[in-house]
Amino acid sequence: MFERVLIANRSEIAVRIERTLARLGVESVAVFSDADAGAPHVRGADRAVHIGPTPARDSYLSIDRMLDAAAHSGADAIHPGYGFLSERPDFAPAGGRCTITGVSARSRSHRSSSSPRRRRVSPGRRTSRI
Repeated sequence: MFERVLIANRSEIAVRIERTLARLGVESVAVFSDADAGAPHVRGADRAVHIGPTPARDSYLSIDRMLDAAAHSGADAIHPGYGFLSERPDFAPAGGRCTITGVSARSRSHRSSSSPRRRRVSPGRRTSRI
């Protein structure tokens, strides 16, 4: 089991993942852009890491920023949530550059899914900036 999981997403999906992690006794790490600093997913997490400016391409869609945030927070795993990085087939292999485990469908599943409807994704507070 993991001790700390970074949730590479925002909004309601991140809140739901946080609740599940709490029930499992696993610490959650939220990520946030400038616009989301006070969002419910940030307030509800055990830790939070700032990942950049408001545009998603410069924050939530940046694989490098997510890996940096995971390393900075000491996360054992990254859960991509739904959308954003969960639909990027290059996200899972990028995790091979570090010792962090991805919690999601295999990247091969994403490549073989041509329709968004067919895509599948498996099911002490500190804030920092990197």
